[in-house]
Amino acid sequence: MKLLYLFFFFLSFGVFALEDFSKAKEKEKVDIVENTTMDREIKNEVNEAENKISGRDKKERKNEDDKLDEEILKAIKEDKLEQEIVSKKSSRPRFKQSENPDISFVMNFGLGIFTDNNHIKQLGHSIDSNGLTLQGLEMTAEHSIDPYWKFNLNFQFIGMHIEEAYITSLALPFNMQMRLGMMNALFGRENNQHLHVLHTINYSLMHSRFLSHEHFSGLGIELSYLIPLPWYSLIVAQIFDNKDAYFRSSSFGKSSFGKDGYISGFDDLVYLARLENFFDLNDSLSLYWNFSSTFGKSNLSPDDRTTLLGTDVYLKYRPFNSGNDGFMIAMTFESIFRHTQIPSSHIRDYGGYLQLDMLPNKYWSLTLRGDFNDSFSKIPKTKMYQEKFNRETRGTFAMSYMPTHFSRIRLQYDIVKKEGMDLYHAFFLQVEGNVGSHGAHNY
Repeated sequence: MKLLYLFFFFLSFGVFALEDFSKAKEKEKVDIVENTTMDREIKNEVNEAENKISGRDKKERKNEDDKLDEEILKAIKEDKLEQEIVSKKSSRPRFKQSENPDISFVMNFGLGIFTDNNHIKQLGHSIDSNGLTLQGLEMTAEHSIDPYWKFNLNFQFIGMHIEEAYITSLALPFNMQMRLGMMNALFGRENNQHLHVLHTINYSLMHSRFLSHEHFSGLGIELSYLIPLPWYSLIVAQIFDNKDAYFRSSSFGKSSFGKDGYISGFDDLVYLARLENFFDLNDSLSLYWNFSSTFGKSNLSPDDRTTLLGTDVYLKYRPFNSGNDGFMIAMTFESIFRHTQIPSSHIRDYGGYLQLDMLPNKYWSLTLRGDFNDSFSKIPKTKMYQEKFNRETRGTFAMSYMPTHFSRIRLQYDIVKKEGMDLYHAFFLQVEGNVGSHGAHNY
């Protein structure tokens, strides 16, 4: 009986234990389901949030991509438009210029007073008589023709003649350059300077006696070569045709003066060679030293020859670091030796000038110059030779005021003595006006 009670007790305990276990299992299942549901809901919320963020990012990225596409498209259109413009420009003929040439006019008006009517007459642009003189009215025009050539013109209305008209090459190889046309001979320093560039009212006596009353010039060909040296060094060769209409010289004969009356061979041409050297001695001091030579037919005898040899020196002091960029002191020396054949003999003469220029500022300039011409040889006692080869000396003082770069007022005093003439004095006033653009002057 006890065993039976004991059996029922364990059986009841087992039933209750099994029921508790079943309930625990059921609760565990419920918890798992509830947790799974909660995880799913959280995951859905997370997914929804991620989808929102992803959609916004995609929209932003799309906007950025659209914006980038628009910028790229705009750049492509602009590039195409630029290419089209360049294409149209490049398709135009190169010789058509859209710009006008640089044109300027320079007028030099003067007054002269001489104490003796028997005085040296330099002719050309010089003031040679008492009273008023229109020394020059010059038109200058220049412009590039194309990448290969440049055009220059100097026309003088006083006397209505061309002073210079030439083209210059811009693209020759091997440091070379060429000029063709009507041009000044590159002999010495003063010959290549036009009237408005001078620091005095008249050209030097040397210039008039050995080179020309205006400029030693003519129709010619020039070839220059820049020598590859540590300093600037240029060698120049020129050949001039001596036809009457274009050729101007005080030492060489024109074609009509020849034996045949026209150019019959290479001996009738005039040949010139020049060597230029420029040295920067320091930041304020520079030296320009050149040598020139030319030979051709004499203007005294058709069958005879004339040779010119010359040197010119230009020393300039200009301290740019002083604070006064207008201050300058310069010294110019130029000299020429001439050998002229005459029938059964020859004449050797020489000339030159020494000039000092001082610019205390950009408004004023002061100039002192001494001229001299003389002969080594005995001069034949004929009027032609005596007038051409007698001794000449002159002292000059000039003072200029330049209110602007385009106008100038100049006063000048000369004291002059020529063999066969009395000593005399001369006083000059010059007014210069310049309108229009013009290129830089030579150094």
